[in-house]
Amino acid sequence: MVLFILKSSACLAVFMVFYKLFLEKESIHHFKRFYLLGALLVSIVIPFITFTEYTQVESVQEFMPFQPIAFTDAVVKKNTTWQDYIPTVLWSVYALGVMVFSIRFLKNLFQLFKKIKTNPKFKTQNYIHVLLIDLIHPHTFFNYIFLNKNKYEHNRIPKEVLWHEQTHAKQKHALDILCIELLHIIFWFNPLLYYIKKDIKLNHEFLADKAVLKHGVCTKNYQNILLAFSSNASHNQLANAINYSLIKKRFTVMKTQTSKKAFWLKGLLILPILAILIYGFSEREIVEKEVASIEQQKQNLTTKTKLYNYLVEKRLEEIEKVSKSKKKDSTNYKVIQSRINLIRNDIDKLLEANASIESIEKNTKKLLQKINSQQKATPKQITEYNNIVKKLMSQPEAQRIIKLKDVERIKYIYSLMTDEQKKNAEAFPKLAPPPPPPTSNIQHEVVSKTYENASEALLNAKKEFEIKAKTYGKAIKLYKREGRGDLTKLIAMHSEVKKLHSNFSTLAKKEKMIPPPPFPPAPVVKPEKAKEVVPPPPPPMDSISTYNSLAQRTKFIPTNRENNMLRLRLLYDKMSDLKKPKVESPSSIDNYILRLNSLTAKQTKKIYEHLNIINKKAKSEGRRFYSAKEYKKLEKLYSSFLTERN
Repeated sequence: MVLFILKSSACLAVFMVFYKLFLEKESIHHFKRFYLLGALLVSIVIPFITFTEYTQVESVQEFMPFQPIAFTDAVVKKNTTWQDYIPTVLWSVYALGVMVFSIRFLKNLFQLFKKIKTNPKFKTQNYIHVLLIDLIHPHTFFNYIFLNKNKYEHNRIPKEVLWHEQTHAKQKHALDILCIELLHIIFWFNPLLYYIKKDIKLNHEFLADKAVLKHGVCTKNYQNILLAFSSNASHNQLANAINYSLIKKRFTVMKTQTSKKAFWLKGLLILPILAILIYGFSEREIVEKEVASIEQQKQNLTTKTKLYNYLVEKRLEEIEKVSKSKKKDSTNYKVIQSRINLIRNDIDKLLEANASIESIEKNTKKLLQKINSQQKATPKQITEYNNIVKKLMSQPEAQRIIKLKDVERIKYIYSLMTDEQKKNAEAFPKLAPPPPPPTSNIQHEVVSKTYENASEALLNAKKEFEIKAKTYGKAIKLYKREGRGDLTKLIAMHSEVKKLHSNFSTLAKKEKMIPPPPFPPAPVVKPEKAKEVVPPPPPPMDSISTYNSLAQRTKFIPTNRENNMLRLRLLYDKMSDLKKPKVESPSSIDNYILRLNSLTAKQTKKIYEHLNIINKKAKSEGRRFYSAKEYKKLEKLYSSFLTERN
């Protein structure tokens, strides 16, 4: 165990030194994330890798002389020292450490879940904002973003900070922290885990910063925001938060840009380091493999040759029998060859196992029995053979019909049978020869294959047809492949070539020559597809209705109020003078929202509880928007609170 810890720690230390020297200040943050997690995994796996080496040792049998053993009644007592208790003490300390760190981990988890459960929540896109009364700085755990309630309601949290926290949630940085925390429980005594945990968290901040700057934010402005929202205050160990002590490093990394060439060079440097670590810290196992002595190998060879000779002799006898028989069949040869291959494999396997000569001689009898047993047909094959023959013999002799597949099958099974099996089985049936091919009533005249003795008229007709047919073939290929050419012209050309073909074939038949093959049919005219009727675009939405629905949402739902107000002003500016009196002006909506900000903490809590109930109901019904009744209820609730306040 101690050796494993030392090896694992050494591997992790090498990976961390490489990271600090070559990777930390580079802008390849996604690669760095997987490198740090991979370094943890690989440093644990490397000590378990074992390379086995096989060494051949000649087997030698040594006989030790018999020596009598003396028995005494005395019992040997072993004296125990304080050194014998060291392993139990160490294991007890380790178990205590695991227990302490497990309790700490579970306590942090419980605190996070308690915050999520007890405080009001708002869902925006895929993220859930948990609003806390405490003066905390924004931090994230999976999709939960913890924010100060007062600042959030008064829109005092910049968009950049929200984007930063949303990146932590989107890229699932909490998973990395959970993994390292679990490893921390098991290897709590390893100080290197504290440092790698710090590096992983810092890299998460780099990733979040990069995502924010991609939105087109000015680097200096963003740095000022980070300074304003950074803190050295303690926060939950499982959450990602903005930390003041790491700001300086983050500012320097924001300005750096790594080229592709540098990325590939530094990435390839990992491979030799990995190879050295595997070679240096893996286990090696030497396995001694006994090899038969030279005398034993010679004896094995003689037994092998004897077996092969016996095998060949037996099979040659069978081959001679088959060749002498009147009915020669290729299936018999195949059967014999398959038997030879099977038994040869068995002999090779027995000898490759480096068995002793005695065991080979014992197994020789078994092999010979196998050779003889393989010459017989199995009971299943005999029943199959009998069934096919009985079915055939049950038919009348003149009308006997058998499939070619069944004929080949009964021939094969019959070739496997011994003389005794042939006597007990059904007699091999007399198979009628196959019927001759059907003769045609028309007497074919002998025709000449060449046109040497053909008349001038036939030769001219042949030449004219071939020229026209060639031009037609080229034209039809172009039409089919590339869509070139006119279809009406092709049809006219086809009818012309067909006339020449009929003239050529009639002259060839008269002079007893082979006529040309039938001419292909004319190309078919395909009907044109009816054009799809595209429906007209839907009428534009009424600007007054959209404005009113957005105004309701802005007044009664606290989330995204700032963005909604901007949209309302744009819509109001675009409206005509006739429409403006029909809607509530943005200035009056602003005044209403200012009045709402003066509500007490209890009143706001009640509003959030009511909103959560409406959200749950809308989700269960599969709605994305609030109904008119729900907006009326919210309006009544707000108005009652405002009257109480006044």
